[in-house]
Amino acid sequence: MRSLLFWGGQWFSEGGIHVPPSTDPDTIAAGIRKFLEAQGDKPPHRLRLLYHPDSLLAADTPCPNTSDELLQQVLAQQIPALTQPTTISSHFTPTRTSAGCLTFVHYETDSHLPALIAALRKRRCRVEGVWPITAAIDQVLENQPCLAVVASGGRLLLYQRRSDGSRQLNHFVGKDAHAALVGNLQTIIAARPKTEVLPALLWFIEDPEHADPVPRALQLEAYFELRVCGFADLLAAAKSLSSTATSNFVATTPASRLAKTAFAASVLCAAGTLWTGGQFAWEYITHRSNIPKTEALAVSLRSEIDERRLKHQKFAALRSLVDEAQTRPWPYMDLMRRISAVIPRDLTLTSLRIDGVEFHLTGKFESVPNSRGDQVAAFAHALGQASPPWTIVAMPGVGSGGEFTLSGRFTK
Repeated sequence: MRSLLFWGGQWFSEGGIHVPPSTDPDTIAAGIRKFLEAQGDKPPHRLRLLYHPDSLLAADTPCPNTSDELLQQVLAQQIPALTQPTTISSHFTPTRTSAGCLTFVHYETDSHLPALIAALRKRRCRVEGVWPITAAIDQVLENQPCLAVVASGGRLLLYQRRSDGSRQLNHFVGKDAHAALVGNLQTIIAARPKTEVLPALLWFIEDPEHADPVPRALQLEAYFELRVCGFADLLAAAKSLSSTATSNFVATTPASRLAKTAFAASVLCAAGTLWTGGQFAWEYITHRSNIPKTEALAVSLRSEIDERRLKHQKFAALRSLVDEAQTRPWPYMDLMRRISAVIPRDLTLTSLRIDGVEFHLTGKFESVPNSRGDQVAAFAHALGQASPPWTIVAMPGVGSGGEFTLSGRFTK
């Protein structure tokens, strides 16, 4: 298995740049295949990509603490570009912060990634996953609060993972890139409370054996615990990222968005075999000579297939909710925003049903049983604060398994 990093129009691998720069997916795929063959790799090739072009956008986005299917629908309401057929997207696991529940969303409009994956597949290069650089940085950081800079020439990326779980990403390109970075770091230094220790600063460069003079010239060691890392650390981290994580572009981009590309065709074919299980497992068996490992993998795949079936059924049940939201954006979206802001940390929202002017929330608590009733009461009270256009009309007790239903009525 090989991992590659695409950033700033260049492809990096272990040991340097080995793929000629190009904007044509077929040319890039041919270059990657040639590089793999030069390394002695034999097809079928397994690839993991860190994909971060200049056109990739990222932002912390408010969201409810709910299932992946409903979460993607809510995100699409807040970021309309996510509904476009040529947009790819991914999001991190939602994090509870002082400002409410947030997820870090990455997306690229008019993306060439689907065409590239299709071109690689034609050359027997199977892409197991595609993640933004930030996913690999989180893996290196072990999800600890930190600052990270990725540097290559006049191109810089500044990633902040704060102690409250929120994130921010900035790009700097050109002759003023370093000055802009210094300005951002100075703002971070000045804004921190005096009692708060500045986080470590990771400085990723292509070759850490050749020291980058920039951190010393900027006197960053006077403020931060500076650690110099290499692109090899990011590439190694990519190998341990979960292919089913929502930060994986391939795992979270719905096939319907890619229906007009060759990638969509292959995804739909794969999805069809995934639901039946047989052909998908058979392809795996034909590519593996190690029978015991293949059987273990088949068991894992069957379990994943069952889980995906359940998620598909839940998505179908929630689709009517999304359809109603499109025709009735207010006060429904106000309710969704209020839910995402006040929902308790230990509660997972499983469904939201609207029957005319009434709505019904169902969810499940994972908290200590004795505190569940108090949390439901506090949740209902928070939903009804500030005279919203709804009122809570029914609040049954919490079941023995932590499940509960809360009902309300729109007043406007």
